[in-house]
Amino acid sequence: ISRLPDDILVSIISRLTVTEAVCTSVLSTRWRGLHKYITRLDFSPTSKQLQAFKDQEKKRGRNKKGDDRVFEEEVVRSCASIIDRTLDSLKGGAALEEIRLYLPWFQINTWSEDETWPIKRWLDFAFSKKVVRTVHLHLNSVHASARFPVPPCNFERNLPAFKSLKELSLQGVDFDDEGLRLLLSNS
Repeated sequence: ISRLPDDILVSIISRLTVTEAVCTSVLSTRWRGLHKYITRLDFSPTSKQLQAFKDQEKKRGRNKKGDDRVFEEEVVRSCASIIDRTLDSLKGGAALEEIRLYLPWFQINTWSEDETWPIKRWLDFAFSKKVVRTVHLHLNSVHASARFPVPPCNFERNLPAFKSLKELSLQGVDFDDEGLRLLLSNS
């Protein structure tokens, strides 16, 4: 398989989650760095990561110490940092076929009002890369009723990205009227 052209190898690893794609770099020196050219970004947690998150939430529910919140914020910021570093490491100018952000750990109150929400950076990144097919943004919270407003993104500058968008999935996300109008008028 390592004898295949880079384009085919990148196509293969683009079908994996980002975590799995990065892990392929240990297969051989030929595979090192190929994950930086993937055209499909899937930041969904693995089943093992999801289970660890659920276990943490159960433990947190039983243990109401003040330091649990600090640990949670550290975990949330660490996960956001991993996504930021991954996006920063991507090479190539090719359009993304898909970006999938399933974030069961996301907590809106982790970031102060004067900080840029990472979701804004991630959406701006997706729109700037001209996602051609699918955008999934699934935000989850321990609080079932929590909704997350979409921060102002660079919709107007990057609207051509929506011309070929086939699927947009937003769960646990609130759009203001203007954002929704812009989105629908350019789909």
